[in-house]
Order: sequence, then structure tokens, then C-alpha cells
Amino acid sequence: MTMTTKPAMPSDAELVAYLDGELSPADSVRIAQSVAADPKLGARLDLMMKGARPFRQAFEPLLAQAPADRLDSMLDAVLQRPAQPAGRVMSLVRQHRLAAVAASFALMVAGSSLDRLVVSPLLATVSPVDAQADWRRAVAQYLSLYTTETLSIIPAGTAQRRELASLGQKLGLDMTDTLVSLPDLTLKRSEMLDYDGRPLGFMAYLDPVAGPLALCIMTGVAGDTMPRVEHRRGLGVVYWSQHNRGFMLIGHAGDARLQALAATVADRFAAAAPLRQGEDRG
Repeated sequence: MTMTTKPAMPSDAELVAYLDGELSPADSVRIAQSVAADPKLGARLDLMMKGARPFRQAFEPLLAQAPADRLDSMLDAVLQRPAQPAGRVMSLVRQHRLAAVAASFALMVAGSSLDRLVVSPLLATVSPVDAQADWRRAVAQYLSLYTTETLSIIPAGTAQRRELASLGQKLGLDMTDTLVSLPDLTLKRSEMLDYDGRPLGFMAYLDPVAGPLALCIMTGVAGDTMPRVEHRRGLGVVYWSQHNRGFMLIGHAGDARLQALAATVADRFAAAAPLRQGEDRG
């Protein structure tokens, strides 16, 4: 008689390491397969992602007394990695020194999992090491400050077309309305941000059901990669790279819809015309 041994249930320590991207590729695949096969384990992992303890309530009195500039400097210190040059990562967040940023710092220090990388278990491969993860982390933190009300009060008009034209100038693309229009979404804002000295185009859309959604494009990302799925700060993310640019769709629209939108965006930009020298669409 042949007996099969059921794989051991991952420990909490293993799940935390999986969320933090600290496991080997083989162990990451093993955990992802276990999560996909066991709904209870998936629910347990989801609880850990969202944070099972009331960190925000515990830190609210401290946040009410803490000066914002001090929290900013502490936030930068927490987010710096030894291998990275000083000043990296949070150029986006510094533009919006709001209470929400202070709350994000408190949650990070307390060890919550709101911004931990979770690669979709449906993908064939899992790579915990990703050199481009930092800009996606910064964008996720930036978009988390947006609400439906933030975007709904922005009127459509000539100003938006000028914003889009300016963004195209920096990205070297002919950014037409047709290129960036997405099904059932309304483009509300186009911003040119800076990430570690590289232009980062941020286009904010309003989904009538799911709320804010963003399409982001960053220059200087070498190599072409297939779309991948991850989750950051409770937001779904689909990211890929093509023609030396990194692309990212992020929002609450759900993984399936985000992947469908990503396919549309990838096809359009694969055929997009570069902006000719001296051309100005504004």
C-alpha cells in the first residue's frame, strides 16, 4: 500500500516571509500553490495582508501629536535600503505630506502588511527579487491618497489636453486622447512626476464602480517583460515593460479587469508613434 504525505501547512513565519518576498523561488512557488489549493490558507494569508491587529487605532494618539516633518524624515529612513542611494523611493510621497502619509508610516513601523508584495498564485513563476518594485510601491502609496471625490470634482476640458500633451513631451510619445482612453473609465488627471531622476507619467481615471484607477509609464526600464499581477496597499497591480518603458495599471477594479485593460494598453502603446523632435501637441 502506497501512502502519500500531505504537505505541511505553512507556518505564520513562512507566510510572513512569503509576503515580504524573502523566500527562495522554490519555497515561494510551494507557498503559492498551497494558497491556491487551500481556501482556508488563502483566507489566513489575506488576513495577514490586511493586518489582523488594530495598529491604526493604537497609533492615532501618537500621530495626532507628531510633527509632519519629523514623520517624513522617519518615513524616509524606514524606506531606505542599504543598497540604494540616499533620497530614493519616496519622491512621489513627498509631494503630498498629508495625514495619510503619517498613518502609512505608523503602520509600516508596526509591521503591518499593507504594502507587502504578493505575486498572484495563478502565475507560472514567482520571483521575490524585482529591481523595479520600488517605483510601483511609491505609486501605490500615492494612489492610496486618492478618493472618488478627489477625481469627481475635476472637470473635463482643454486643461486636460494640455496636461496630456506635456506628459507626452517628457515620455517621448504622441499622447493622443485615443491612445489613453480606456473602456468605461474617465481620464481625470495627467501628471508628470519624477522618480529617482526619471520621468514618470501618472494618469488618473475614475471608474464609476471601483473608484480611482491609474495608468503609469516610467522611462528608462530596460527589457521587455510580460504582464504580471501583484497587490499593494489593497490595490490590484498589473505591470510590464516594453520599448524601454515600464507600465503599470493599479486600482480596485479587480485582477481580471485590470489584466484586460493592461492587454489593451500594451497593444496600443506597442504601435504608438514616438513624438517627433520639436513637435508640440499642446
